Amino acid sequence: MQIESFVSDVVPRLESAQAALYGGDASRWRDLWSRHGEVSWLGQFGTCAVGIDDVLAHYDRVADRGWLFDGFELEVLAADVFGDHGYLVTRESARVKLGAGDPPMPPARVSRVLERDAGVWRVTHGHADLDPRALDLPWKPPRPIEEVRDVH
Repeated sequence: MQIESFVSDVVPRLESAQAALYGGDASRWRDLWSRHGEVSWLGQFGTCAVGIDDVLAHYDRVADRGWLFDGFELEVLAADVFGDHGYLVTRESARVKLGAGDPPMPPARVSRVLERDAGVWRVTHGHADLDPRALDLPWKPPRPIEEVRDVH
């Protein structure tokens, strides 16, 4: 029950923040991030923001891009809670483009670590990458460790 409560609290806030962000408003993302300890965001397009000032500046830049936004879906892949700490892994698809002739943004896999602060779940770390299913890359089996060692 604790996991369901966590998901039902956090997911609508994430969806609302993401929709607002693509509409030019980063304030909901600002409200989602913890102000305690070191926070970080590693984004799917190379963003590496460490510390609350850098993380919030990143979201301000994203909000200021002038997106053409037509909706957002978030699918929960995994979640768990350990006392006042939780994580959420999602697949996120935004129907968004920078310009009318641009391709839409590909879906992302996003993992977030959250902590409960005064009863409110706040993000402390997040990581996103492009969803491999959306990239349509050919699958390659892992290389044997002997081959990896021979390269170095």
